[in-house]
Amino acid sequence: DAVFVGGGAFTLPRWLAATRPGSRSNVLEVDSKLVEFDRKSFGLRTSPDLRATIGDARLTMRDVPTASTDVVVGDAFSSRTVPWQLMTTEWLRDVRRALRPDGLYILNMIDYPPLSLLRAEAATLLATFTNVRLITPAGADGRPAGGNAVMLASNGPLPPEHGPAAYGAGTYERAAIVGLVAGAKPLRDDYAPVDQLETRPS
Repeated sequence: DAVFVGGGAFTLPRWLAATRPGSRSNVLEVDSKLVEFDRKSFGLRTSPDLRATIGDARLTMRDVPTASTDVVVGDAFSSRTVPWQLMTTEWLRDVRRALRPDGLYILNMIDYPPLSLLRAEAATLLATFTNVRLITPAGADGRPAGGNAVMLASNGPLPPEHGPAAYGAGTYERAAIVGLVAGAKPLRDDYAPVDQLETRPS
């Protein structure tokens, strides 16, 4: 059972349906016109096992039953940035509520040095989940270099790694992330200056 935050072309939900028959996906998508476009242009077929729920995910996540899903995938963007309301402690608490005890949250985001937004979101995840992992391009010094970042978080064990990360990415476990976020404030509904923290490539 999976909840996808952001539809895009529904690539991942359709991949899950094709590779794991019997799986169930609920895609939370704010833009109804995008869903219609996917139906007309990409042959999207929704069903009881592949649903599209229209509305702001911050609201529609509230309708996801408690402890009902194995994975939540955050892949929603407004331009290059995840919408602020999908990055705060309060949002993550609702994600954690919807997940089963060992469920997994996966967040896709973008940031560049000095990585202020990435550090703030990592601090928010560390304050909400027991285990956190970061996968992102690494610099020559082995530290995160900026660009696309994927963060995994769970109150259960994280899945094992399958070989080195691709495309020059580094994998950073909790201890390294704690060092990375030193001094960063967790994001909250009353403190989420996402647009100010985000750094774009120069």
